[in-house]
Amino acid sequence: MDDQRVVLAKKQNWWGEKLAGQYPLLQAYPDTIIFLPIEDDVAAIAAIKDESVDMATELNAKQFTELRQVDFVQKIYNFFTPPTYTYFSRPYKTATQNWPTNGYVGRWRNALTWTW
Repeated sequence: MDDQRVVLAKKQNWWGEKLAGQYPLLQAYPDTIIFLPIEDDVAAIAAIKDESVDMATELNAKQFTELRQVDFVQKIYNFFTPPTYTYFSRPYKTATQNWPTNGYVGRWRNALTWTW
């Protein structure tokens, strides 16, 4: 994907600018954000090391760990590992002959599955 990027620019005359002093969450910065896809891992590492990108995502674990050990890179970037969400599934045998058959069998199955 050579020379392909997405550029987002702050809207001129945005209504929130007038209230930004009173409500800090309305401060809109930076003025421009550029998303530049870099598909090649080697090119992504080079871009990080020569500071041509401000943020990188989806580095593999080995690259992430190696970059985190480089002193000058560590001074420039904050290495952050967010918590991950995990979904666990627990199958239950809920045969209808063992449960009340007043229309709640499906609800019982869902309730049991989501409790774990």
